[in-house]
Amino acid sequence: MTRRVAPAPPGVPALEPIRQDLYDTKVQDGTVSTLEFFRNPGIAGQAELATNMQANGQLPYPQQFHVFGINLEFIPTFGEAASVSYDNLFWQNKKKVLELCFMRFRIGSKDYLVDPAKRIPAGLGPAGFANGAQAIDAFPTNGLQDIQHYYDVTIRQGGKIKPIHIPAQQSFFVQLVWPFGNPTVNREGWAVRAYLVGILWREVQ
Repeated sequence: MTRRVAPAPPGVPALEPIRQDLYDTKVQDGTVSTLEFFRNPGIAGQAELATNMQANGQLPYPQQFHVFGINLEFIPTFGEAASVSYDNLFWQNKKKVLELCFMRFRIGSKDYLVDPAKRIPAGLGPAGFANGAQAIDAFPTNGLQDIQHYYDVTIRQGGKIKPIHIPAQQSFFVQLVWPFGNPTVNREGWAVRAYLVGILWREVQ
């Protein structure tokens, strides 16, 4: 049975919770020092592979979201055939790339997380990607990580977990910032996918 918000105030749609993360993908081609996710979301021609955002920088009314955590996915050969020789170079560089940037998660005018990016775990991707070299040929043995492997942004109050709430039509974004300039990698470009792990509240249909 679907759980619903009840009773809903007059004129307010009843909502149902679903286990649906928000995600967005950006390409780092070495020409920018900031990647901003969930604003101007997606990549042309990639559809839901790149993002599941329906609006620019906010959730459409009456949707809401409860954030439990954040994770990142680095994609060295986005839209291309994989090359083991190249991917070895990428994973040798990515530790340096991560150590030179930080993440900012903001809702409205408030920051809810500012932290070095290397502390944000890989919910998807090569095991331990933030901790050292990891070649693509290790995928078959290490496998993909569970999406629940995330940086926990929740707090406990009265023994209950309190997620971070994103109301409908409230602006929010996630940034990766390289304060010393563009990251250097041996490639024309690569992609990063940011996930907000949590519960999406949508209108009951």
